Amino acid sequence: MKTAILTSIASCALFASVAEAQWTLGQWYQWTNGHYYSVQQISGPTNGWLIARSQAQGLIAPNGASVDLATITSSAEDQFIFAGIDTPSYWSIDSAGNNEGPNLGGYQFDKLNEPAGNWAWVTGEPWSYTRWNPGEPNNSGEAEDYLTFFGTGSARSGNWNDIGASTTPVGSSGSINYYVAESVPEPSLNIMLDSTNLAFSWPTNAQGFTLESSTNLLTGSWSAVTNGVVIMGTNYFVSFNPTQAQGFFRLKK
Repeated sequence: MKTAILTSIASCALFASVAEAQWTLGQWYQWTNGHYYSVQQISGPTNGWLIARSQAQGLIAPNGASVDLATITSSAEDQFIFAGIDTPSYWSIDSAGNNEGPNLGGYQFDKLNEPAGNWAWVTGEPWSYTRWNPGEPNNSGEAEDYLTFFGTGSARSGNWNDIGASTTPVGSSGSINYYVAESVPEPSLNIMLDSTNLAFSWPTNAQGFTLESSTNLLTGSWSAVTNGVVIMGTNYFVSFNPTQAQGFFRLKK
């Protein structure tokens, strides 16, 4: 069973189903995987990866889906995104004289295997494809745990660099002022049944979604299932013995 209710679109969104060579700031572009992508400018007095992610999560894609920082799981996806942001206006020369591009949704969840170990995507997708720039990641200053596009010298490329979480004034020299946002797919609700219990799991990146149950669809009455919900890997998990002969379940946002 797979049930999810999407939020309504709160604002008008521009999008193109066929990608242009260079993306327009704030416009959405759909790739072959059905996801929408957009390059966005960090708003407010300061920037930083954590601020970029918070702002990305506040967006809504043209199809009503939730949004997060973009994840890259193949060379083709990397090429698609880089083609859209391959223009000087979305890049900044850092203090070392290298080119820093828009933020991406990769982060290092612990520092037990520096510098290349224990990286993950914000969506929980497998960390299998990488495109580190030569010499990266290097965990400079022992404090670089987040991902951005990178080019050596004044060049721009689809390569990556690890960066810190420090914030700088928006527009200041060397600051990263842009990020790539991507729609998050509709979460799936997985159900398993044994002799006595029902077990449910759904991805932890399904932000704002709650498991609900009902015994009668005609009444429209639903109750949140919160007791016993735990995190197992990249999924929420709950198991219980149903007390009703018939039940319906959904993920509701």
